[in-house]
Amino acid sequence: MTLSGCGYRLAGHQALHGAGEGTAIAIPVFANKSLRPNLEACLTARLVELFAARGGGRVVPVEQADLELSGIVLSYGTTASAYSAADRTAMYQASMTTEATLRQLKNGTVLWKGTVSARQEYPANSDLALQLNAEEAAQRELCRKLAEEILRASAGAF
Repeated sequence: MTLSGCGYRLAGHQALHGAGEGTAIAIPVFANKSLRPNLEACLTARLVELFAARGGGRVVPVEQADLELSGIVLSYGTTASAYSAADRTAMYQASMTTEATLRQLKNGTVLWKGTVSARQEYPANSDLALQLNAEEAAQRELCRKLAEEILRASAGAF
């Protein structure tokens, strides 16, 4: 997994982890610039679950929020990553890149902005249904990895 950011930092570690019990955050559905549908819904759902479980605040509609975590799925792709002795694809690697921004809503201050990428391997299968199931499982794992990295990075780990 790789991480790159554009220099924004959290002001005094206040955003996610140090925000306190009263902090309310809106996490609208991310945009999706990739050609693969539903990745934005998967990633947004993982972010909401993680923040609700670990963030210490409340996930609320934007009208009630102190902070907003928004973003874009920039890309998704798959490539063959391993081959069998018979020169057939044995494993694929899915990769996904997203950009996220944490903004304080009352004054529009950007507290953090960054780009995160993740990769996940999954097995090849000659049965198309099993192949699609394996890729969907890899996509869910990518969303989990990216959500964890966004939460970690936006909490001041830059």
